[in-house]
Amino acid sequence: MDEYTDSYRLFPLWAVYLLTIPVGLGAWGVSAARYTDTLAGTPLFVLFAYGLAVGYANRRTVRVTAEGVAKAFGPLPCGVQPEWVPRDEVAKVYVRYVYVSAKSGRAPYWAAGIEDTSGRWVDLTDPLAPAESVKESAQRIAAMLRWTEPIEVLRGMPAVYDRKALAPLMLWGGLIFAAFGWGLLQSL
Repeated sequence: MDEYTDSYRLFPLWAVYLLTIPVGLGAWGVSAARYTDTLAGTPLFVLFAYGLAVGYANRRTVRVTAEGVAKAFGPLPCGVQPEWVPRDEVAKVYVRYVYVSAKSGRAPYWAAGIEDTSGRWVDLTDPLAPAESVKESAQRIAAMLRWTEPIEVLRGMPAVYDRKALAPLMLWGGLIFAAFGWGLLQSL
């Protein structure tokens, strides 16, 4: 069976390493102050440590076949649900230029993906991939889906925002808020 597969990290490994430094220094500082027992028991430290484990281990995987598109994030659970878009719900295959505001500190990039019949855009390529690689990926995605129409070039923001994408952010934000609340209750 022919299929297009891709696997990539959502964030570069150097960024995960950089985030390890403050967590490691904080753990070292607390243990040096002889509060080791309380550090290991704090929910906030456990959340940060698990978040780093997710950053190290998890990868976005994409699989495109003639039946449709599957997208997952794992192996460690973190609130991101796998996605499946059947072939008959694919409205277009696209390449798009993702403009990111200069204030955000991120660089603009190219993405290849599909638009489903509800108007939701599903990017399927690595945001760090070069433009030529993204264009080749779009051609391979179209070939796997047996797409006969031309690949569209899109610009701008999606017409329909994916509300499910906010679920992991709300989950992690709630956990961090609960950890801070737990810490405040313990200090009283």
